[in-house]
Amino acid sequence: MESVPKVTKAELGPYDSLEPVDHVKDDPETTAFKRRSRLHQSQWRERQGYAPGTHPARPKEGETGRLIGSRIAIDMARESGANFISDAARKAADHRVANPEPHQTLDEDRLYGDLLSSMPMCFNLFGPLHADLGLADKAVKAWWPDAPGKVSAVRFEWSPGRSLAGVNAS
Repeated sequence: MESVPKVTKAELGPYDSLEPVDHVKDDPETTAFKRRSRLHQSQWRERQGYAPGTHPARPKEGETGRLIGSRIAIDMARESGANFISDAARKAADHRVANPEPHQTLDEDRLYGDLLSSMPMCFNLFGPLHADLGLADKAVKAWWPDAPGKVSAVRFEWSPGRSLAGVNAS
């Protein structure tokens, strides 16, 4: 594997992209990868003309929050749908948000505004399958030729029974 070029604090600073969580102790390669990824997302956001987001995504009244360049300002993110690469992905995300699951942990602000989150990535990858169950069925058959039945739904951020794990723990 080719080494990821290090990113300096001076490069990250102007893009509000120096995040302590990107430093991985005793792993300079992962640190470099995480920092470079955040920088690239921040630069992309800036080229698109989107305002940076904050931490927290929705600061308390009277507070401004800390700028994070790899996030889009949340109101702009929701309105633009910029975190999604296709209409199908955006529609799948909007559908999921409009149809909450019991005990869900879906974070809408992360879904719409965090450019590095895995959550919108799932919608970007599988949103077209949500829109076209025939295509979803073809994909499943290509990935798992012996899979029985037919695809009847594509669900996102769904974990049936996840809240039941701690019910009997007390």
